Amino acid sequence: MQNTARLRSWLIDVPSLASLIPYVLWPLLVAGLSELVLFRTLSRVAVHIPKQGIVLWIFDALVHVGSFAFNLASVAVVVALVLVSYAVMRGHFGRRPLAAAVGPGLFALAGGSLLLGFLNEDSTARLAYGLMSAAIMLALAGQGLIDRQRAPGRSAVVGVTVLAYLFAQYHVLAVQAYQSLAIPSDPPASIASLEIAEALVLLNTFLMFWIWSGVRLRPAAVPTRLQLVTAGVLIVLFLGSYYGRPDSSTAAILSLWSLGLTLYLPVPVYAIALGLYGAALSRCLAQAWHGDRPPWDAVALGLLPVAGLTLDLTYQHLVALLALSLLAVANEGERREVWAGALDSRGARESTKRVTSPSAA
Repeated sequence: MQNTARLRSWLIDVPSLASLIPYVLWPLLVAGLSELVLFRTLSRVAVHIPKQGIVLWIFDALVHVGSFAFNLASVAVVVALVLVSYAVMRGHFGRRPLAAAVGPGLFALAGGSLLLGFLNEDSTARLAYGLMSAAIMLALAGQGLIDRQRAPGRSAVVGVTVLAYLFAQYHVLAVQAYQSLAIPSDPPASIASLEIAEALVLLNTFLMFWIWSGVRLRPAAVPTRLQLVTAGVLIVLFLGSYYGRPDSSTAAILSLWSLGLTLYLPVPVYAIALGLYGAALSRCLAQAWHGDRPPWDAVALGLLPVAGLTLDLTYQHLVALLALSLLAVANEGERREVWAGALDSRGARESTKRVTSPSAA
């Protein structure tokens, strides 16, 4: 009897693979945002940093933290993508036949990202990888289309996100195809496709705000204090970085390197879009933090800027596919199964500890 009780206690303490997903997503989000700010962005302003003194020491320390966060995120995104794909194929997010069908493709893409490191950045291999990533994105958009009656707003966000990635990938993959075929000229309409992709990104922020900010659900249609503060801080930081220096091209270059955005449209449009995105993200994060909703939406929205637009690295491809997967399968009413499993697992472990503790006896 005692052995049986110990075995049951041990089985309760070992969570299922699906219930591990939230514990991988949160560290991934923190590491991804850290490397975006400290490594991808901050490291590129080294020319403006004094070459000696405490400022240089702090700068180097922050960049090293960002570099570590990048390595951590590169590993965590593979683990998270495998776990989410497994959960979708096992039906933990409800019946998602099209999304489940791309599970093996996601496994292959995660493995391919490791192999590309040994192929010397071959343009043909990168082209094949990008085409496979685009095909999986189309399948996820198809899943969103299937679920459009259940969650029309979410399906619209998934569709616009996939369209933005496809237009941006045409710009990247067409260049790689021309390089593979040794064609000296530039692909047709490659710059125009990137501009269309950027416009779709801005459009998507308005959709995200409408769906996830909660403003439309309030009688007064007024953002919360947290949303106003978040949006205000982001707008001030963006406008300060753009107008704070005589040469505003520095902000545009940093944006292109970090996010894949060229800032070719009027700057106030980007400022408004950033504020709307911040308002939507802050509400999702606050609700997920307090346990009022599963973390899928908060993590997915937070990972989109980490992925960027042009997806220059295999790591960015995986982050984009993970964010799209979470958005595509996390429909209202069915997205709580894995989250409930994680909560039940944690609650069961706590109950077992209380029962088996000496004080309880």
